This record gives sequence, structure tokens and C-alpha cells, in this order.
Amino acid sequence: MRKQNALDTTNLEHLDWKHMETLRKEIVHKLPKIMSNLTIALFFGICSYILLATGNTLNSQNLILFQIGLLIIAGISLLRTLLEALPILGKINRLVLKRLNLNQGLPGQRILKDIIFIIAIFLMMAAFFPILNHISTIDSLLHQITVYTSLGFIMFFIFDIGMNIYRIIETKVNSVTAQIWRINNRDEKSI
Repeated sequence: MRKQNALDTTNLEHLDWKHMETLRKEIVHKLPKIMSNLTIALFFGICSYILLATGNTLNSQNLILFQIGLLIIAGISLLRTLLEALPILGKINRLVLKRLNLNQGLPGQRILKDIIFIIAIFLMMAAFFPILNHISTIDSLLHQITVYTSLGFIMFFIFDIGMNIYRIIETKVNSVTAQIWRINNRDEKSI
């Protein structure tokens, strides 16, 4: 038993390294697409706000339509960025959860753990904000770093909750379709 457990851990380390290598290759492959889409979105978003600030001479209806068009292009670019980044985020999520030993257990248990982590982050934010407000020299910068870091962690756990809900629904749908297929095959054999 102990020898097999030792083999399992070395096998997991080998798999982690293998996953890291495939993740690195995928990031190298998709990073230019992600960066170009982000650049396009940023460019059109900035153009939209510059147009709003300097567009006093244009007709207000044309200005609003043009600004909406620029924001739609920026939104499409952001959507393409998100679609390119989702597979990478899924792999990073799995690797981080393996490293934290949270990858074990049923999806329902993981959802509960993620909810507990989100509540803990909210409680930590509520505890640290009064302390950060007393530091006057770097108040806004430290406040923003804390908020965005906390939101990043919360989004990470929400993403994991969504993946687990998807897995639960997927297993239920697969079991129902398997039962329907068995019933259908049984009825065909009886005919």
C-alpha cells in the first residue's frame, strides 16, 4: 500500500509538470491574441471617451451613435479576449487547486469550500478596511490594491463554483441520457 501511494505522488508530480508544460505552451500560443484583443479594446474605449470629451462641435445624436459603436467594438474585443483566456483560466484553476489540495472531494463539497473562502475574503476585507483608512500616506493606493486583489480571489472562486456546477449538471444529464438509452434499447429488444 505504501509503495503504491509513493508511486501515486510521484505520478502526480509528473502530471503536474506535464500540465505546466502544456499550459506554458498554450499561454505562449494565445498570449499574442489576448494582448492584441486587449489593445484593441483599450484603444476603442479611450477613443470613445476622447470623443465624448472633445465632441462638443458634433451633433449630439451622431456623437452618441458613434460612441456606442466604438464601445460595441471594444466590448467585442473584450469578449474575444475572454473566450481566448477561459481555457487557460480553467487549466490554471485546476493546477492551483491541486497545489492547495482542494481538488479532492465531490463537486458539492468543493462548492461549499469555495463559498466559505469567499465569505472569509469578505470578512478579511471588512476587517482590513478600517485599518487601511487610518494610513493616510498611501491610503488610496493600498485601498485599491486590496480591493482588486480581493476581487481577483473572489472571481477565482466563483469561476471554480461555476465549473463545479457545470460538472454536477453534466453528470446528471449523462446519467439521465444513459438511462433513457437503456430503456430505449430494452424496448427495441422486446419488439
